[in-house]
Amino acid sequence: MTRALPGWQLRVLGMASIAAAALLAAGETRAQSSSPFAPPFSTLAPGTGLTTLPGMNNAQSQMASAIDDVCPTINAIAVTADQKDLANICTVMTASAVTALHQANPLGLPAGLGLSVDQLKTALQSIDGGASIITPTSQTGRLRNGQIGMVGQRLDVLRMRMLSGIDPDSQQARQYAMNSGPALTDASGDIQIAQSGPTSTSIWSGKLGAFVNLLGQFGTSDATSTQNAYTFNNEGFLAGFDYQFTPKLVAGFAFGYTSSNTDFSGLGPQGGQGSFLDGNLFQGNLYANYYWNDNIYLSGIASIGGGDNISQRNIVIPGFANRVANGDFGSMTYGVSLGGGYNIPIGALTITPNGRFEYHRISASGFTENGAQGLDLTYGNTGQNTILSFLGVQGSYAISTSWGVISPTGRLEWAHQYNNGSSTVSVAYSNDPSLLSAFTLPGNRNSSDYGDIGVGVALQFAGNMSAFLNYDALVGISHTSYNSFTAGLRLGF
Repeated sequence: MTRALPGWQLRVLGMASIAAAALLAAGETRAQSSSPFAPPFSTLAPGTGLTTLPGMNNAQSQMASAIDDVCPTINAIAVTADQKDLANICTVMTASAVTALHQANPLGLPAGLGLSVDQLKTALQSIDGGASIITPTSQTGRLRNGQIGMVGQRLDVLRMRMLSGIDPDSQQARQYAMNSGPALTDASGDIQIAQSGPTSTSIWSGKLGAFVNLLGQFGTSDATSTQNAYTFNNEGFLAGFDYQFTPKLVAGFAFGYTSSNTDFSGLGPQGGQGSFLDGNLFQGNLYANYYWNDNIYLSGIASIGGGDNISQRNIVIPGFANRVANGDFGSMTYGVSLGGGYNIPIGALTITPNGRFEYHRISASGFTENGAQGLDLTYGNTGQNTILSFLGVQGSYAISTSWGVISPTGRLEWAHQYNNGSSTVSVAYSNDPSLLSAFTLPGNRNSSDYGDIGVGVALQFAGNMSAFLNYDALVGISHTSYNSFTAGLRLGF
């Protein structure tokens, strides 16, 4: 009979996976006996078992509960080889806890794995089945969709150019425009601008522009009571075109691809030891920028995308043979961003207070692992809606040179997430027909507020070509470091 159980039980299931792996390993390391299986049991003596281990965190106690819940039943109903494997691992892991805690053993359980209390807790944590799977819908997972950020930075470059075409005699035009000729005098004859003179004719000699942007991201997330530690990195590109319909309106389309890797290795005994999650994302983006007047602008982005992901849980218990659980699943994302700002020119410096609103939906499909025999897990569908607001300020300083305009930029931004609850996923052992091991696995709770600190440089060359390079760091996200580099090049036609 299938039943939906609370989050703590789901986590228990993930822990059961750990225990199971440890148990199986133990059976394999013992003397090569023709019958390595532990005697089954149909009940657990009160006050004994894995749930009585002292000092467990949330993840460990949930896995311990999952094992203690499923063990008596799976022992009684196991039919297939994988079900019997789960029953054996479950029994040996429970016996290890009874032995380590010197508890009464009326059931006559064997000595188990001979692990200490600390080793048992590490085993429970190290095989946490949910840590790698929940990442795509976590706060960090959403932030790692750098394509929206790249589109936003593309709009920043467009706005610099558009300022030159709205009013050729404006202060903004003198700062941001680019001229293909060696010098320019304005209509009144009293402004000389070398190489970078602003006119809508020179700037928009080709209203159609094609561009390509490159993305690189990296960071880490510390171990918590619900999730293993990991490092991550992304690489990708964004390519597209935009068109200036009027001096005040430009719109375009961009297609992007991002490859991501989450690595749970090399981060200590609770780091996952070889576990990883790899994914890719193909995404289409529509965007537009409109200048209400010389100072006020409005912008919008709409995106939709999807991709495939592969996961690996390398189940390692010291002294025992490894098991590897493999999975693959699809994911999908879509969202909108609406914002605006006000340009304040101060000589060659432009200060731009700005704000925007974003909505995102990220989801991942359910799947069942293979390759780990009795320790394979089944994951349910998971998804999360994210609603955010951003308030910030950007400064840009225009410097004329013999070859064009160079504009160093800096920005500060405060983000607030209105639904800051954690994402969850339902999990159960695929070889548990009773589903007593089912529980809800919670991820890390989202941070309500965090900041973006960014620096960069925009280059506008003669001949209707521009480029940019930016670096951003997100600060204030609990347990997480985040760094992002983007670079882009645009050609006009």
